[in-house]
Amino acid sequence: MIDWNTLNGSDATVIDASSLVLFSLHCLPSEVVHPPDEDIIDVMKKLDSSRGLIGLHPCFKLEDGRFVKSGASNLNAALEEARVTDFIRVHTKIPVPTVHTVFAQEEYSPYVVMDHIPGENHL
Repeated sequence: MIDWNTLNGSDATVIDASSLVLFSLHCLPSEVVHPPDEDIIDVMKKLDSSRGLIGLHPCFKLEDGRFVKSGASNLNAALEEARVTDFIRVHTKIPVPTVHTVFAQEEYSPYVVMDHIPGENHL
């Protein structure tokens, strides 16, 4: 595990070359990148009954407690956000949500489905 500080205030640590190599090799699990169609259909149905915009990006709370964030400019941007989040979760002690899946529908911006983690919204 990379021993990074929690990156708040003046405790930020310089990222060394080995950390960058680890990050460049970090891949999302297959089920996150290639979700089954039934998972996508399930999320889209739940989105129809959810409500709320949270922060700057549309973020919807599903009835099962997960959140769906949309608003990324394209699928590659959403995948990169998910990859960074997953890397931080795996290699640090910084609390970030588990990403369950990333997908895009034709006429909509990409969606990132993740767990909710407690905390304050500062947006």
